[in-house]
Amino acid sequence: MLTCKQITELVTDYAEGHLGFQDRLRFGFHIALCPHCRAYVRQLETTARALRKLPEPEIPPELMDDLLRRFDGWKVSPRATARHAAVPKAAFLSLAPPREGWSLALASVLAVLASLALIVALASHRSRSSTDWTVASALAASAVALAAVASRFSLGGVVAGVSAALLAALLAGGEGPLALATGLHCLGIEIATAAAVAGAAWLAIRRGLASSRARHALPAAAVAGALAGDAALQITCGANALPHLLVFHVGGVLVVAAGALLTLRAWPRPTHS
Repeated sequence: MLTCKQITELVTDYAEGHLGFQDRLRFGFHIALCPHCRAYVRQLETTARALRKLPEPEIPPELMDDLLRRFDGWKVSPRATARHAAVPKAAFLSLAPPREGWSLALASVLAVLASLALIVALASHRSRSSTDWTVASALAASAVALAAVASRFSLGGVVAGVSAALLAALLAGGEGPLALATGLHCLGIEIATAAAVAGAAWLAIRRGLASSRARHALPAAAVAGALAGDAALQITCGANALPHLLVFHVGGVLVVAAGALLTLRAWPRPTHS
């Protein structure tokens, strides 16, 4: 697990989306458990928001010429240059304002809950098994949690979403054949809910799609939506055979997760001046 000091050193790469999968997962895990580091990141966001409101300072031409002459004559040792290069840039300036994060979380969570309610309400079959309802509730809670933190924990959330779907299939699956027609219907539902939640997230952050937050939020929101569809299917799908659950229920989350990761890799990284 990362230390608080390492968190401060990695915040630039985290904000710009340059951390690898393992480092981002460790960063997110630390932030989730450490209230002090969470407060630190929020303070950076607040500072960035305030700095963006400041007018650009006007420097007299004489002062600018003097500064440039001094800069040209400034000799820096190689060791000092290397040390300066290691200092993180003001990455917090690229972070989205807290209000955008709250809007994104609220939109994603509401979309997950709406998808769950709509699928269950319109279903012609509802399981009466307490096990199915328990597993569905756990999946729904996982989907809501993932949607709430989608802007920060996208890669870790993808792993968590697929793992939750796999665990649910193993717990609730029984014996029986692989129902192809029913399976394609289940797959379509999961892809539709993924698109619905990702669409809600897009509407919440459509003005900041070049930001690092948006870059990671949309793929994670899609996985949260697929997981929500899996939760609804747990109590509305009549086929509870383990092969069916593994191929179509878990498979739907895997398809969305693979698409999310490919989208995340192809998404242009935010540039900073």
